[in-house]
Amino acid sequence: MYRHRRIALPKCHPYTAQRLSPLVLFESQPYFTSLTPAQANVALVNNYMQQRTVKVGAANRRQSSHAKQTQAPSYRLEILGKHPDPPNLFGVVFNANDTDTKNAIFHRALSELEDKKEIALTGIRKMLIQHHASPQMWQATQQRRDAIARLGLGASLPPLLPLPRIPKNDDTKKCNLAETLLAEYLIASTNTLLPVYRLHHNPNYGQSMKGDDVLAFELNAEPIRIIVGEAKFRAASANAVVREIVESLEKSHKLGAPISLTFVGDHVADAALAERIYNCAVLFALNKIRLDYVGFLMSDMNSATRVAAITSTPLQNLAIITLGLETPTALLDECYRNLEDECLSQLT
Repeated sequence: MYRHRRIALPKCHPYTAQRLSPLVLFESQPYFTSLTPAQANVALVNNYMQQRTVKVGAANRRQSSHAKQTQAPSYRLEILGKHPDPPNLFGVVFNANDTDTKNAIFHRALSELEDKKEIALTGIRKMLIQHHASPQMWQATQQRRDAIARLGLGASLPPLLPLPRIPKNDDTKKCNLAETLLAEYLIASTNTLLPVYRLHHNPNYGQSMKGDDVLAFELNAEPIRIIVGEAKFRAASANAVVREIVESLEKSHKLGAPISLTFVGDHVADAALAERIYNCAVLFALNKIRLDYVGFLMSDMNSATRVAAITSTPLQNLAIITLGLETPTALLDECYRNLEDECLSQLT
């Protein structure tokens, strides 16, 4: 077993680890074992400052090159990355405005481009189809429907009909839409990946799933980074819903490792990738993982102004995204209109 000593890292940058506890340096690391504790402490801080300078410089260069995104005033741009460029759907149909609130919360306000609404609708419908079921699952649903129709059982034995993949309940539709858009936005704007589409594994398509709305992983980062996302759809925005989003993320932070971490690992098809996901819990215990938190509000044109309701939060790695829509309920209805039948008709 390795013997180790603890060398304190000064409280400075929130990205060094989720919590600002001392770093553990194992004596198997020859560079640090050749130094006294005081020398190693100085070396750590110098190394951190060099890395921060590089990261901030890169973030600023990426930021300044994007015409649709106003300049972000802080290093918290690292959480979200820059707003995607065309031809990515989000870069085509939404403008982005980055600001820090007066309470030092990083906020990205997305707004619709008037002449791109049809493009947005088509793209979002495709995302919903992909997130609710895999091509194999859709194919299986169509095969069961065809078999029941051939047997003439559809009218006499309705319980035999396969349950719909797309929810009918409005509240579930809202949750799934907001969750899908947040997940897709994060993998478009950052280097994270989505190991599983969690809605594929919902045992009851008529209800919203429990657990983290989004877990996006940057497994090749040093340290490994996980983004924990919380998404809400509201027909009318309100300060209370923003506070609800932040409180949910604060609760996740207090619990420690993301509650859905094991769920993601259990449902990854690739064994090697699943092992890396499982190992994140160990890295978390060793303070060798970075957790970022992103809240998403999809609502009316006043959505952006609601972020001011966040008066204080213990979360240092927090960003809020708002999507202001002229008619959010109308978009919701159009996104789901005949979505399942349209998808299945394309298989025949």
